[in-house]
Amino acid sequence: ADGGDDDDEYNEAAAAMGGAQWAEAAPAVTTIELHTARTMGDPAADLDPVAMLVAAVSTPDEPLSEVERRVMMDMEGSASELRACDACEANKSHAAHFAAYFGHLACLEVLVERSEAFTEVTDSKGRTALFYAAARAHPDCVALMVDVRSGWMDAGDANGDTAIHVAACRGHDDVVQLLLESGACATLANKHGLTPTHVARTNRCLMMLWEYGADLLAVDHNGRTPLFTMCATGRLESATCLCELDTDMDSLSLADARGDTPLHAA
Repeated sequence: ADGGDDDDEYNEAAAAMGGAQWAEAAPAVTTIELHTARTMGDPAADLDPVAMLVAAVSTPDEPLSEVERRVMMDMEGSASELRACDACEANKSHAAHFAAYFGHLACLEVLVERSEAFTEVTDSKGRTALFYAAARAHPDCVALMVDVRSGWMDAGDANGDTAIHVAACRGHDDVVQLLLESGACATLANKHGLTPTHVARTNRCLMMLWEYGADLLAVDHNGRTPLFTMCATGRLESATCLCELDTDMDSLSLADARGDTPLHAA
């Protein structure tokens, strides 16, 4: 490696790893509490108020309309929250996406009862309700989605990212464990060739992926291994963990498409 502008190339994998990549995984990036029932019905009746809110959505298999989005919101939401909710229209978010993102399990259960077809829908980025729940670390919602639509576990969005990709990248270890135990694939690569191991944020996640068959020598489209990615992004603990798992130390000498090794990247 010669330094200078070429140094930026070491971060290509990191740029595809997350951060901005999943910054728009939410239907609305605010603290809006969609589907809240505190202003409707008897507070002691957990499901009835929720059912009332969900019933306001005329077609759960279609993106929410402007009116429906407001009904599904806390009626005391501020104007700024309403505008943020409107912004989700660009992603063609559905009621299930909102419920999954905000962790409203009761709403998801009602939606499942109302329409089995809703499990087929994705937003404009190809993301499922399971992807949303995994992105926000809601294990109970993830478990429901896995039970209702197990095929979603390995379904990639427009970028090829799966629920495990986003959960691993965000460090949601419990969600990663749940998905793996439910049969999700630990080795699927996205359109950049990045596997969940390339993007895993924690050592626990790396260990779980390895235990479920992750290939430590898997390379992305630049010929870079998970170890290369960790070295390129300065993640010492993760690099150390990978070296300990790779007892033969094969990944240390494996060069990328440019001829650089993890040591060059470090």
